[in-house]
Amino acid sequence: RWMVQDETQGGSFASYYESGLFRGYIGGVVDVGDGILFCIPTGVTWGQNAAVVAKYIKAHPEKWNQDASALVVNAMTKAFPCPKN
Repeated sequence: RWMVQDETQGGSFASYYESGLFRGYIGGVVDVGDGILFCIPTGVTWGQNAAVVAKYIKAHPEKWNQDASALVVNAMTKAFPCPKN
């Protein structure tokens, strides 16, 4: 639940705060890696990036021991690989 807060469901301040931390962390990794490690198409939102990462984390519990940045990079690279030259 903390990974992607559904605003339509309502929620406590704590759940919105935790969701914001999650999205903000992903946003920082995306700012550094986009165009270098992965290539996000124009128009993809922060919420969509968070959904991509949340889906990847949920699908790969065996990787939960990895650094958070590695999980974000792996998720984004899988979803948005850069074109081969």
